[in-house]
Amino acid sequence: AEDFSILHLAMHAFVNDTFPLESYFSYYSKSDSADVNRLHAYEIAQMQLDNDLVILSACNTNVGVTENGEGVVGLARSFQLAGSPNLLISNWLVDDYVSRQIIVKYFENISSGQGKSQSLTQAKLDYLQEANNFQAHPFYWATFTYFGETLPLNNSDSGILLWLFSGLALLFFGLYFVNKLLGN
Repeated sequence: AEDFSILHLAMHAFVNDTFPLESYFSYYSKSDSADVNRLHAYEIAQMQLDNDLVILSACNTNVGVTENGEGVVGLARSFQLAGSPNLLISNWLVDDYVSRQIIVKYFENISSGQGKSQSLTQAKLDYLQEANNFQAHPFYWATFTYFGETLPLNNSDSGILLWLFSGLALLFFGLYFVNKLLGN
């Protein structure tokens, strides 16, 4: 997970109000007693992550226990402890259909160079343009919140690689054509 600029988890989340670090993501919604299909908040907190952006499009990812001096302790906080300061999280239940629409639009906005926070605002506004009266209720679209820096994603590494690759390709083709002209 630490090798990617964006980490997106779209799965089920379960909050443990008694022991917030026991809150977990589940790979499927069926309840089981085994931890095999779970990713706990305490496990996330022990990771070494440096993602530019973490998107948690699951239910209640910003829900937990409020600790004095610490804020909300739960799934979102675990990613901050692991080193990922930029989070798109949910404050209550998410509707799968609406979540998909907003997150897809969010990715489009991020890809076009908009800032991380601005991209979420625009994705919500775009969703509301197409939503019916029932789906325009804030329950459906207002659950997502962004915390972190507002700048666009840092794409400077990919830009440098693109220029380097382009330069090497031009050099290769140039040498190829010079070699053909000289008859070698």
